[in-house]
Amino acid sequence: MKPYKKLKPYIHFYWELKGNKAERQRERVFPDGCAGIVMNLGNTCLTDNGSTIMEFGKTYVVGAMTSFKDSFID
Repeated sequence: MKPYKKLKPYIHFYWELKGNKAERQRERVFPDGCAGIVMNLGNTCLTDNGSTIMEFGKTYVVGAMTSFKDSFID
């Protein structure tokens, strides 16, 4: 998704991960060499291949990744 036009100079892109009540969803994020800011606006979910909990309402800063990460959301 592309950011709002006034934010384009500051935000390259963003993505959204939504769960499905019928089944657990998985999103694989590949490294792009960029740092990022992650805001969890939904339910608590797992990331870092299931080893890290991202709580509702919290914001996380991540550095440049060197390998993929799987995120899981119910």
